[in-house]
Amino acid sequence: MTLDELLIALGKANPDLVLPNGFNSPHSYRGFYDELAFEPASNVTVGSIISAAWSAHGETYTGYKGGDYTMGRHTPCWLAFEGSSGGEEITPALLDNLLAAGSVPVPRGWTDEQEKTIRAAVRMVVKSPSPHPAMAGASLILTMRPLLTDLLGQVDHLTHRLAELEQNGQR
Repeated sequence: MTLDELLIALGKANPDLVLPNGFNSPHSYRGFYDELAFEPASNVTVGSIISAAWSAHGETYTGYKGGDYTMGRHTPCWLAFEGSSGGEEITPALLDNLLAAGSVPVPRGWTDEQEKTIRAAVRMVVKSPSPHPAMAGASLILTMRPLLTDLLGQVDHLTHRLAELEQNGQR
């Protein structure tokens, strides 16, 4: 894959996906100095790989035996330790396998009681009549009301979606 193809493919993946086997630390590939290589890495997010790939775009690296090589959109990409002429070319199949092995960490959520308290407080703000203008935070409440309404809807949607995934054994 070229650097451009790699960035496009990674851009379609969840940036929070953690790959047990991924890559980072771009450098000039010893096999072909004008080509780009990334160091193999464990437990890295797709987001961090995207950052590493973007950092290499337009960057000039010094080849193993000298010379300066600028990496661009059409630069082929490899998976190899710096200084190694071994490694393997990053292909769509390789990237698909790396992404398929990834998982999104389960966020540390609230307890059921905390969730109920937060939902109740937000609903109270959303449903309350307009606060008196002299009340502390009145303008903030009026400004936040539409945002909180949207937030409640999104939380409800995600809660139901999570329950569906758990029911289907996908979480």
